[in-house]
Amino acid sequence: MNLQTPRTEAPSVSVLREFTRKSISSRLPFAQSSLASVPIQLLPGVVYSPAELEKGLRWQYDFSTALPSHPRFAVLFSVEGDLEALARLSESLALQSYQHFVLLVSLHGTKTPVAEVYQLIEKYSLNGKVFASTVPTGSLSNLKGVLDETDADYFIRCESDDFFHPSAFYILAKSVLRVQPTALFTNELELSSDLSSALSFYRKSPIDKYTMLSMNCLGGTAVAYSVTHLTAMLESDEASDEFEPDTLPWYLAARFISRGGAIEFVPLACVVRAARERQASSLPVSAEVHDSVFRVVSLQAQLLDVPLEQVTEIKRSPQVNARAKIFDPGGTVQVVIPFRDQSETTIQCLRKLLRQDCLSDLEITLVNNNSRPETLREIESFLAKHLELRSRVVHDTGYFNFARLNNFGARHGETDFILFLNNDVELQEKSSIRELRRWCSLSDIGAVGGALFYPNGKLQHGGIAFSAVRPRNIGSANEFVELIREVNGVTFAMALVKREAFHSVGGLDEFACPNGFGDAIFCAALKRAGFRTLFTPYAVGTHHESLSRGRTPEDMELLEMTQNGVPVANLYEDLNAELQRVRLDLCQPNLSPVHLLGRKLIQSPRAARALTFVARNILRLSALKSKWGKKRQMKRTTAR
Repeated sequence: MNLQTPRTEAPSVSVLREFTRKSISSRLPFAQSSLASVPIQLLPGVVYSPAELEKGLRWQYDFSTALPSHPRFAVLFSVEGDLEALARLSESLALQSYQHFVLLVSLHGTKTPVAEVYQLIEKYSLNGKVFASTVPTGSLSNLKGVLDETDADYFIRCESDDFFHPSAFYILAKSVLRVQPTALFTNELELSSDLSSALSFYRKSPIDKYTMLSMNCLGGTAVAYSVTHLTAMLESDEASDEFEPDTLPWYLAARFISRGGAIEFVPLACVVRAARERQASSLPVSAEVHDSVFRVVSLQAQLLDVPLEQVTEIKRSPQVNARAKIFDPGGTVQVVIPFRDQSETTIQCLRKLLRQDCLSDLEITLVNNNSRPETLREIESFLAKHLELRSRVVHDTGYFNFARLNNFGARHGETDFILFLNNDVELQEKSSIRELRRWCSLSDIGAVGGALFYPNGKLQHGGIAFSAVRPRNIGSANEFVELIREVNGVTFAMALVKREAFHSVGGLDEFACPNGFGDAIFCAALKRAGFRTLFTPYAVGTHHESLSRGRTPEDMELLEMTQNGVPVANLYEDLNAELQRVRLDLCQPNLSPVHLLGRKLIQSPRAARALTFVARNILRLSALKSKWGKKRQMKRTTAR
């Protein structure tokens, strides 16, 4: 597919006015800012008082002033009308503890009051330039023209309603001086539209190239690009103007990742966003955005050498994302199903396999682990009636060891792929195995898992995250479970594994964690061997959890898992150790001060003991008062 388009003439971008601040020391104190009451936070839930934050900002300013060199940042903001967002951005820049930056304001159209733009920049004493552009402010043409007018080292394209934490540029500057990256990206904080409360904390993860086919992993405003590398990219023949402002950041991120170089992830919320009116994910995007997303995903697929078939389900939730459907090259699949008794459950699992649209490519290996004779007869009778299921039953008469049973079953096949499937899982989509196979066919993918739901419809598994203390099933909508993405691991209740990858790590570990966390150990071993693990929500199954075995203690397996190289985080490191992006819900219900005080008291063991003591004595006093009242009443009655 040829995505190149003819080069256009240099865009018409002209400088209207340039502003130079009188002194770099004219930083706005945080306590004097209208943002002093805003719950800004670099880490979720960690909010400082204005005095505490200002103390830290003053020290950061002294530190940065003493630095031998100062990387310069350019912040581009496009105005097409309302100036409220520009005012908020300008104020956040005036608060910065690192002041080596310039504000670039691009104007397009006749609705913008230019004089008010000038007043805002002068009010906050900022270094800045104001441009007039004859092309849309979100286009690559506009971007090229503006870059020609700046001598900054790093460039940030700021989106509407976004502004910066007062420490943002101090944090970015230190990262630049430490590693000289080609780009930096940070976490993001979303506030309510009136900025009174924190709604969500968007914790990102290090770059995973296949997730870029579904969404922009880096983000929009929260990315600082090296001007040298960005200019070189835009001057190349690969740069095109055919991208909508909504998808331009996605395009830039894809191009930067493909060009290599050091892309630094800063796990702090340097960018703050006022909540926008979110579109429901079911609403269609415009034709222009649809075409732009197709171009971006096609470019990323081309860069990754991925055989893209089509791009579908383009939506906003809240950022623009899509489903990249790649070609399925085919290949044989051995389905390994361990079972013990529960013939009805196993037969129902087999019935669902009959519906798969790649049935002719499947070889079924049922691993019997000491089932009753009548169970075997029922299953064999079912198989005899359905010869289209190419199947065999093999027998393991040892104790229950999930890893050993799966390894034993896998040894009875020579297919390209192995699908490990619990007998209590029912595949719901006829294309589930094909969907797993299309992604597992990629050269560096070792395992692919799908979405598992409980019978009541609740999501059980959207991938595995190596969380604090133990791996956990990802099941929250805030964790991007609706997208195809790279994950730490997938459950072997339904996992397709490339046979080559399976043998390269020696299969499942039958000694350490054979029943509980063997899939986590396996996926960690795959990563060390150079393979990636992927999750796709388009392979769907219903999991009747624990029907086959029930719950058992797993404390020893938790220890063995860490001993075998699964990089689970300790409690202190948990926030950023999971290689899993997530939006942390920071919303708190509107409770009265009495309710909030009661919640704090209940959560404090010391306060709880004190309250219990007081309550008991109140009850005792009440009982004594009641008893005294009865005696007094009896005396009055006797006296009468």
